[in-house]
Amino acid sequence: MLPIDNKLAAELKPRIDPHKRFRRMFPLRSGYLICNDCGAIGFEKHWYVDPVEAYRLTYQGKAQMVLCPGCTGAEHGTVQGEVIIESSNLPKDRQALIALIKQTEGECWSANSFAHIASITERDGIMVLRTTTSALATTIGTELHKAFNGNLTISPSAHHKFVRVRWSENPMPT
Repeated sequence: MLPIDNKLAAELKPRIDPHKRFRRMFPLRSGYLICNDCGAIGFEKHWYVDPVEAYRLTYQGKAQMVLCPGCTGAEHGTVQGEVIIESSNLPKDRQALIALIKQTEGECWSANSFAHIASITERDGIMVLRTTTSALATTIGTELHKAFNGNLTISPSAHHKFVRVRWSENPMPT
C-alpha cells in the first residue's frame, strides 16, 4: 500500500459548500425577488437595496415576495460576528447606544443587504449583539470607539469567518 500524501488527500476530499443550505432555500427563480422583512431586492442571484425600485416592483406586481438570505440568516441564528458592550452606565446611555447601533446597521445594510443584527441581549451592564456579517460587527465596534472612546478589541477567528468585538468604556478616574 502506498503512503497517502495529506495535501493530496485534502484535495481529493469532497468539498463542502458553505452556502448549500441557502441554495436550497433560494432556488434559482426568474424575475425579481423582494424580501418581506427588509425590502432588499434580489435579481439573478444578486441582492441589493433600492427602496424606490422595491416600491415600484411591488406596486406593479412584478416581484415575488420571499425572505432574503440576510434575514434568513438572522432568523436561523447564523451569525458571523459578536459585539460585546461593557458599560457601567449602560442603563443611562442605552438610548444613545441603540441609536448609534441602528444607524450603523442601516448604513452597512444599504451597502450589503446581508448585514443584519440577529439579536441583542442585555444583562448586568453588558450588551451582546450578534450580527450576520463580520464586517457589521467590526463597523459597530469602530463607531462605538469613535463616538464614546473607551477600549476596543477586535478578535477575528483563524479563518476570518467569525469576529468578536469587545468595547468597554474607560474606567472613571477616582
